[in-house]
Amino acid sequence: MHDQTSWMTVFFILGPMLLGISALFIGLAVYNRKAARNGQTPGEARADTSQATQSSRNMRGPPTKDNNAMSKSGAQVLEPGTIKTRFSDVAGCDEAKEELQELAQYLLEPGLFQEMGAKMPKGVLLVGPPGTGKTLLARALAGECNAAFMSISGPGFVEMFVGIGAARVRDLFAEARKKTPCIIFIDEIDAVGRKRSNAPNSNDERENTLNQMLVELDGFAEVTGVVVIAATNRVDILDPALIRPGRFDRHINVELPNRTGREAIFSVHARNKPLAADVSPGQLARMTPGFSGADIEGVCNEAATVATRRLLKLKAANPEVGLVKEITAADFDEGLLRVQVGVAMNSRKEAISREQLLNTAVHEVGHGWISEAVEGGFPVTRITVLSRANSLGHTMALPETDEQNMTSAQILARISVLLAGRIAQSEILGVVDTGAQDDFKKAGDLARQFVTRFGMSDLGPAAAIDGDAQDGMNRVGPAFANEIDAQVRKVIKSCEDTARLFIRQDANAIKALAEMLVEKETMLKDEWKAAKEVALKSK
Repeated sequence: MHDQTSWMTVFFILGPMLLGISALFIGLAVYNRKAARNGQTPGEARADTSQATQSSRNMRGPPTKDNNAMSKSGAQVLEPGTIKTRFSDVAGCDEAKEELQELAQYLLEPGLFQEMGAKMPKGVLLVGPPGTGKTLLARALAGECNAAFMSISGPGFVEMFVGIGAARVRDLFAEARKKTPCIIFIDEIDAVGRKRSNAPNSNDERENTLNQMLVELDGFAEVTGVVVIAATNRVDILDPALIRPGRFDRHINVELPNRTGREAIFSVHARNKPLAADVSPGQLARMTPGFSGADIEGVCNEAATVATRRLLKLKAANPEVGLVKEITAADFDEGLLRVQVGVAMNSRKEAISREQLLNTAVHEVGHGWISEAVEGGFPVTRITVLSRANSLGHTMALPETDEQNMTSAQILARISVLLAGRIAQSEILGVVDTGAQDDFKKAGDLARQFVTRFGMSDLGPAAAIDGDAQDGMNRVGPAFANEIDAQVRKVIKSCEDTARLFIRQDANAIKALAEMLVEKETMLKDEWKAAKEVALKSK
C-alpha cells in the first residue's frame, strides 16, 4: 500500500513537468517543419522575422505623443458660433447668472478690466444640487461671449494606467490655449478632485491627475481669454488645495429655484409649446416645491407627450373631428405625477378588490389626516388610490410657501406622517401588510438624520459627526453609537405614539373619509377639505 502511494505521488509531481516538456518539443518540431517548407533554416526564419519587425518600426518612425490616443483629453469641443444657448435661456438662478455675466464681459472686453487693475478669476466653481443648471450656465457663458467650449467630466480623467490622467489634463489645457477665447467646463470634478489621504483605499493615479490639474491652474495666470469652470454637488469632499484662492477663486452657488424661479423656468420651457388658457406657470410653480430645473423640464416634456397621446387617441376614434392642439392643465397634472410618482398602472386597478382598495384608502387617508393634525404638517393638495409604478396610492401635502429650512417640529411631523399609514390600517381595519416598507425606510433615515446630521435630539450637536469621512474611519466609538441608536428609536417611538393618538380619536371620521375616497378615487385640495368636513360631522 505504501509503495502504491509513493508511485502515485511521483506520478502527480512529474506528470505535469513531462507534459510541458513534450509540448515544447512538439512546438519546436512544428516550427522547424514550417521553416523547412519555406526553404529556410530555423535560424534564417528567425532572422527574417526580426528584420521584418525592425523594418515595420522604422516605417512607423519614433513613437510620438500624438500617436498615443489614450493621452488625449477626449473633451467635447464646440467651436465659436455653434453654441446657441444664451443667458436668456437660463432661469431660476439669477444670482449665479449675474456672476457669470461679469465673466462674459471680461472675455469680450479684457482690456478695460486690465486697465482698471481687475484680474479675471483663474477658475469658477459652480456648486449646487443635480439638475439646477450648472452645465447650462457654462454653455450660456460660451454662447454669450462667442467662445470655444470644451466639456469633459471628472471621471474621464481617471484611468487604471499610471500617468494617463495627468497626460489628459495637460492635453486639455494645451488645446484650450490654442482656442482662446475658450471655456473649459469640467463636470463632476469631485471624481478627480477628492481630498488626498494616506488611507489604504486612496488612489495614486487619481491623486497624480489632481496634482497635474493643480499645476495647470497655477500656470494659467499668464494666459488671457481662457476660463475654467467646474461643477460639483459635493464641495465638502474637494481637496483644499484645489478650491483655495488662486485656483478656483470664485465659488458660485446654484441652488434649487424658489417659487418665482420655478415659474420663470416653466415659462422658458413652455415657449414653443401650445398651452391652453387654463395652464398657469404660477400654479405649476406652487405645486412643485423642491423641483430642479431638470425636473421642471421633465414635467413639461411629459405633459407634451401626454397631450400628444390624447390627441392621437381622439384622431383614431373620430378622424373627421377637428383637433384642438393644446396642452391643458390636466396634461400638466398627469406629467407632474409621472415625474413624482411614476406611470399610472391602469391594468392593476381591475385586479384590485374593493376590500384591497379600502385598505389602500385608509392607508393614504392616514397619511393625509396626520399631516394636517400634527404641528409642523402641511395641508393635503392631492390624494388618490390609483396605482402608479410601485405605489398603490399617493398623498401629496405641500407647504403654502417655500421652506428654506426645516424646523424640528416639521421633521417630527414628517416622521409621524410616514408612520401614520400603517397605524391607520392596524387601528381601523386590523390589517398589517407590506405596503408600508418604503414609508418605514424613509422614516428611519429621517430619524437618524434628526439625531446625527441635524443634532436635534437629546444628544445635541455632539451627535452631528461627519458621516461622509473619506478616510474610511469611524468617528464614533461603540458606546456613543449605541446612544445614537437609542435616540433614533426614541424619536421613532415618540412620533408613532403621536400619530396613533390622533388616529384613535378620529378613527370613525378617517374610515368614512376613506370610503368616500374609494368612490372618487382621486381628491384634490378643495374636494379633500369638503369631504373631510362631512366625515367629521358623521363622527
